Amino acid sequence: MNRRLSALLLLAAGAGAQINQDTPLSAGPTGLQPASLLIFPLVDSRPGTETMVAVTNVNTDRSIVPGTGIERGVVRARFVYVILGTSGCSLFDFEVVLSPGDTFSATARDQTRTSGDLRGWLYVLATDEQTGQPIDFDTPLPNRSGPTGLIGEELVVQGAPETYLYALPAISFQSRAVRGATPATNFQGYLFTDAIENGGNGDGEADFNGVEYEKFPRVLSAPLFLEQTTPALKDELVLFTPITFFDSRVDLNSNFYNNNESPRSRTFSFHCWTRMQLRDITAFVQNLGGIPSELNTGWFWIDPYALFWNRRFDSDPPVHGAFLHAVDTPSSDYWAATLLWGESEVNPVPGLFGDRGNGLP
Repeated sequence: MNRRLSALLLLAAGAGAQINQDTPLSAGPTGLQPASLLIFPLVDSRPGTETMVAVTNVNTDRSIVPGTGIERGVVRARFVYVILGTSGCSLFDFEVVLSPGDTFSATARDQTRTSGDLRGWLYVLATDEQTGQPIDFDTPLPNRSGPTGLIGEELVVQGAPETYLYALPAISFQSRAVRGATPATNFQGYLFTDAIENGGNGDGEADFNGVEYEKFPRVLSAPLFLEQTTPALKDELVLFTPITFFDSRVDLNSNFYNNNESPRSRTFSFHCWTRMQLRDITAFVQNLGGIPSELNTGWFWIDPYALFWNRRFDSDPPVHGAFLHAVDTPSSDYWAATLLWGESEVNPVPGLFGDRGNGLP
C-alpha cells in the first residue's frame, strides 16, 4: 500500500503538481545558519590533543563606506575562551578583523598561549569594526542582497603528526535586533544588537533572550548511544552554560531509554563546563537489554532545571552541548561527534539576573 501511494505521488508531481510553491525556501535549521554569535562547545587541547577553530565571514560585500575607505562587509570578531580551571572558569579574549569572505583559523593552544591542560568552550561575537559593540551581522542591509554572517567549525586532532579525530560545527545564534523609530546603527549600516533603540537593554552584554540573540533550547537530547558494555566504548556528554558566575552549579534531570523504550531517570550537576562519560551518569547504559552478549542502543534527553550560585537560585538555566561517540581498542580508534538536539526555548526570568537574559560579556 505505501509503495503504491508513493508511486502515485511521484506521477502527480511529474504531471505538474506544485508543492509549497508560494513558500520561501528555508536556509535550514537555525543552528546551522550564518549568525552574529557562534559557540564552540568543546575546546580540548590537553597534551597530545589539539583543537583547531575556523571562523569564516560569508559577507562578501566589498563596497566602500563613504568617507572611510573601509569595505562594508568587514567585521571585527571577538574570540572569548572560557577555560576550565581547578577553581572555576576564567576568560581569555582577543579580536580578529575579518575582511569580506575572509577565513581565520588557528589552534586553541596558540590563541590562548597555553602550554598545559586546556579545556572548556569558546564563543565568537560579531562586533563593530570601530567601537567593538555587538552588531546584527546576519541580517542583510536594506537594498542589498547576498549572504552575511559568521559560520564556524572546530577540528580535534591527536598525536604528532596530527591525526584527525572529529569535527563539530559551531552553534549559531542569530541576532534579533529590530529597527526602532530612531535606529542605532554603526558606520557600515548594521544595527547595534544591544542598543535600546533596537530592542536591546544597553547593558554591554550579549543576551540570549529572543530580543538581542536567539534563546537557548529548553530540553536537549541525543538520538543514539551505544550500550557501554566495555571500557573501549566511551560515549561522552559535553555541556556548558553561558552564565558568567563561575561559582554556579547547574542541576539537570535526565532520562535514558533502551530499545524497549524503558527509561531510567538520573539527576546530575556540573559547573561552567563538563565532559563526562555516560557510565558516570548512570549504570543503566552498561546493560540496556539484560543480556550481556547483546550490544544494544539507546537515546536520552536532559533538562537543565536549576542554577545555584552565591546561595541564590534560578530555574531553567541556559545549557547546550555536544555528544561524542568513541571506540578505543588496541586495533582500532573511532570517533564521531554531533551537537545535541534542542527542543523548545529557555525563557529568561527577570529579577535574579535583571533583564540580561543570561548573557555573555
